[in-house]
Amino acid sequence: MGDVEPVDVKKLPRERRDEALRSLRAAGITVKELERLTGVGHNTISRVTKRVNLQR
Repeated sequence: MGDVEPVDVKKLPRERRDEALRSLRAAGITVKELERLTGVGHNTISRVTKRVNLQR
């Protein structure tokens, strides 16, 4: 994710926040884990990352 720590994601402008969430989700972090790490709500994370293709 580069220069942004997960705890700072909530403070980012919307476009950067969404990009960071997609990147973390694509890396395999679950929605629940993202919610805990970033402080961003479950619904927001789900909506932003619903198109992330996870191949497991």
